[in-house]
Amino acid sequence: MDAKGVVKDFVGQLKRYSGIPIWVVDRARVIRDPQGKTLYYDGSLVDITEQKRMEEQLRLSEERYRDLFENANDGIYILDRTGRILSLNRKAEELTGYKLGEIRGRSYTLLVPPGPECQKARRAFLKNMRGEPDKNELTITRKDGRQLILELSTRPIWQNGQIVGIQGIGRDITERKELEKLKSGFVSTVSHELRTTLTSIKGYVDLVLAGDTGPLTPEQKEFLTIVSQNTSRLTALINDLLEIERLESGRIEFEFTELNLEEVLQNVARSLQVNAEQKGLEFVTEIASGLKVRGDRDRLTQVFLNLVSNAIKYTPAGTVELKAYREDDTVVVAVRDTGIGLSESDMRKLFQKFFRSDNPYVRKAGGTGLGLSIAKAIVERHNGTITVTSQLGQGSTFTVRLPALARPERPLVLVIEDEVAIARLIATYIEKMGYRAVMAYLARDGFDQAVRLKPDLITLDVLMPDLDGFALIQQLKKHPVTVNIPVIFLSIVQDKQQGLHLGASAFLTKPIDERKFYETVRALL
Repeated sequence: MDAKGVVKDFVGQLKRYSGIPIWVVDRARVIRDPQGKTLYYDGSLVDITEQKRMEEQLRLSEERYRDLFENANDGIYILDRTGRILSLNRKAEELTGYKLGEIRGRSYTLLVPPGPECQKARRAFLKNMRGEPDKNELTITRKDGRQLILELSTRPIWQNGQIVGIQGIGRDITERKELEKLKSGFVSTVSHELRTTLTSIKGYVDLVLAGDTGPLTPEQKEFLTIVSQNTSRLTALINDLLEIERLESGRIEFEFTELNLEEVLQNVARSLQVNAEQKGLEFVTEIASGLKVRGDRDRLTQVFLNLVSNAIKYTPAGTVELKAYREDDTVVVAVRDTGIGLSESDMRKLFQKFFRSDNPYVRKAGGTGLGLSIAKAIVERHNGTITVTSQLGQGSTFTVRLPALARPERPLVLVIEDEVAIARLIATYIEKMGYRAVMAYLARDGFDQAVRLKPDLITLDVLMPDLDGFALIQQLKKHPVTVNIPVIFLSIVQDKQQGLHLGASAFLTKPIDERKFYETVRALL
């Protein structure tokens, strides 16, 4: 019987008959007789050219990645899932002042000053660990104690469906932030001086126009009126310039609250209805109800006043439409007009500061060219977008999209009732009212569900097989999770006073009066 030797693989290159080189693996077996003497070699050649090509590509890709990583213009770092530093590229070492060997295995918090910056970094880290990327500005402290401001983008690193670490890319924007601070101070100072001067000029011109210094000739009155109008335009321009500068530098505080956008838009429509009517325009509104967003009321009002007033201003005849509706998780507001429209080149520049179309109608209507820039900045601060579609001579549509607040979950009612048919009847009543219902057929099960689900209301039978309702409500009113949940007794037992004394909000008798049940539940919810 033949004995087989160990398989040995030899990798090398051969040339085909055509002269084309290929990579092969030679798998040879030593065949021996029963006494161990070598009889012959049994070999086979396998073409592994494609495998070698892929290995070479992988090696080159890894080298390119390593080269990009090491020589990138931005600092790149990698953390493990506990926040310890695993890797820094050369730029990151330059930014932090640390060599990788000095900092490997230490927490990223080493680089972040305590206080708000550390809290910001912690929030970004937790966001990444939830699988979400993050982008913000973060101040770090170098090894030498000097502080830098980085524009930082971070993202989770996934492996086999799990987050194993975080990659961050940082760019030094310290110098840029200093320049922005200087620019902000300069703009504020100059604007203040200009507004003071213009206020004085306009005040005195208006006094002269009012006749306080004596009668004016028609020509004097005409010239002074032009001076007054242009002074007002300059003041508006300075105010808009200050506004856009403060928005871009983040110096405007937004008061974000839960907001009914329907109400904001209806107010905008009412305030501009007269303007449209004075131009003979048809003003159409189609605003859905329940448009809840998180936003700053005054700033969003400013945005939509600007869009609708622009639509009216640049529509010589026809229609202006304000439409708002919900689309999945977004509130959409569209302002459409049948006005002069925009060319392709104008649309590309529309949201740039000071942009004014060459259209004679636009020049005649006036404006600072900053309104849409301000609107865009406000919308983006609300995590929204503003876009435009238009056709020259046929009108424009400006569309604002804002994140909608999640629809509130329907109130939950826990029905504790041992009779299955009656429990289902009560649940049906509750669901007909637009609420949700869950059922428990034992008192102890009802107690457990009340603690776990924290319902908005409980209906409770008195006569239960394991524990009567009066004993159960005492347990509910002692537990910190359920103490404030209103309870309605539904029972054939006529003991209203005891039920109310134990903390029930209402006591209804069976058979259930449907109308009275509805009134009681609605009053409590």
